[in-house]
Amino acid sequence: MKKVYDLTAKVGEYTTKDGAKKSRWQNVGSVMMADDGSHFVLLARWFNPAGVPDPQGRDQVLLSCFRPDEAKAGGGAREAGKAHDESKRNAYQREDNIPF
Repeated sequence: MKKVYDLTAKVGEYTTKDGAKKSRWQNVGSVMMADDGSHFVLLARWFNPAGVPDPQGRDQVLLSCFRPDEAKAGGGAREAGKAHDESKRNAYQREDNIPF
């Protein structure tokens, strides 16, 4: 069994210091290749497609595929990891603001 792609969902955008808009990605699973050459998808159990932002009112959720080696080269999959780390960090910050 071999991982062929990371599956990612676009969960937002941000602006860099120089004013460029960048997409924020969340890794939600993988496309795998079995020993016989067939492909299958592994989705994270926590992934709920209904939670993906939908600014254009579509009926479908778009998932993008990035090769795992693109993360090392600075591709979109790296941004997915950053978004996940940042969302965890923000969750901890929110918990710190409990007024008791």
